[in-house]
Order: sequence, then structure tokens, then C-alpha cells
Amino acid sequence: MPAYNAARTLRQTYEELPFDIIDELLLVDDSSSDETVTLARELNVTIFQHKRNLGYGRNQKTCYREALNRGADKVIMLHPDYQYSPKLVTSLAGTFLKLRMRKAGFARFRLFDSERVKLFHAYYHELHK
Repeated sequence: MPAYNAARTLRQTYEELPFDIIDELLLVDDSSSDETVTLARELNVTIFQHKRNLGYGRNQKTCYREALNRGADKVIMLHPDYQYSPKLVTSLAGTFLKLRMRKAGFARFRLFDSERVKLFHAYYHELHK
């Protein structure tokens, strides 16, 4: 989860995650000035902290890099701002398996496997009917 000042919504996001299909939850903090890191520690989330704010794009890149460095073979990015329900992660994980994808962004419905963009957009539109 790429996080910047996400303390207000982090707990709600965390509590709705389907932990039966999650091996590790990684939060990359982009030098938040609120209680994001403190709360993530309370929730026993793996944390990687930037020493200074690097911005949204660099934070996402760090998320992928650090997940892969930890041995992940599948990565789902969920932003802790609760724009979308974390309960939808289960559906995305199923799509992962069907499409044989390695990584995808979910909370913003971005796909990071360019070969499958059209298929994912069709899936996205099905979710929003």
C-alpha cells in the first residue's frame, strides 16, 4: 500500500482485507506527517519508509520493488484511502490467476501488465454496472 498521511483511513482499509489470501501486507510510507506509521506498526503491517517525500509515482515504484525484493510472485497494489473496498481484492486475485498476471494496481484500477489492459478494463466495467 503506497501511503502518505493515510492514518484516517488505514484501519478501515486494513480491517476489510481478505487475509486468507494475503501472504504479506507491505505499506510504503512516503514520509507522512500524521500517525500512518504508528498505526501500521500497531496493525503489525510490514513497513518501508522513505526518508523524504518522493511523490506518488516513486512511492508506487517502491511498493513493487520492495514486494518483489521480499519474494512476492504476485503483487496487488491497494491504496489505503478507501476509495474502493478492500473486499474487492479477492476478485482481483481471481482475475490475476485467470490472466496469469504478475502485478496489478487495484485501488485506482490501473493495470501494470500492458498485454492485458483491454481484458482488465472489461472486468473493471463489469464491477461498476
